This record gives sequence, structure tokens and C-alpha cells, in this order.
Amino acid sequence: PNGGERWKYSNTYSITWGSTGNIPTVSIQYSTNGGRSWRTITSSTANTGTYQWRLPSWYFTRSKCLVKVSATDGSAVDTSDAYFRMSW
Repeated sequence: PNGGERWKYSNTYSITWGSTGNIPTVSIQYSTNGGRSWRTITSSTANTGTYQWRLPSWYFTRSKCLVKVSATDGSAVDTSDAYFRMSW
């Protein structure tokens, strides 16, 4: 998600990214509070440019959500450009 999307809890969505250079694996995290804290989606996955994520089941709408994809070696990081929403 790069901003403005509305993703529904318990559904599966594609997280996509692009990269250049030799980055074999990435970690993926999400935030529901505008980036103040992060939760891990996966600590290491192949850098294929896409990852299927089944959203957690929550009871409250979250409107300041972000996704962050980072090279596991710390050499690169990218975060959603703007907030997206997770809700029922």
C-alpha cells in the first residue's frame, strides 16, 4: 500500500516493492499508529518484489497505517508514501 487504500481485516493483500542492486532478502513491518511503533509481518523473505499478507483480525479501525520493507542487511528501506486504512 502506498497511501489512500482501504484494506479489510482478515483479507489477503499483495505488498509490492521495487529494488535495485544485490538485496537477496527483506523484512516487512507494519504500523497502525503513523510509524511510532512497528510490528513484524516477516523478519526475512526473498526479495521477489511481492509478498502476500493476510491482515490480522482487529476490532477497531486503524487509519494511520504504513508498511515498511527493509533489506535484512540494513542497506535499504522504503515506507508507504502516505497512510492507508485497515477496517472491517
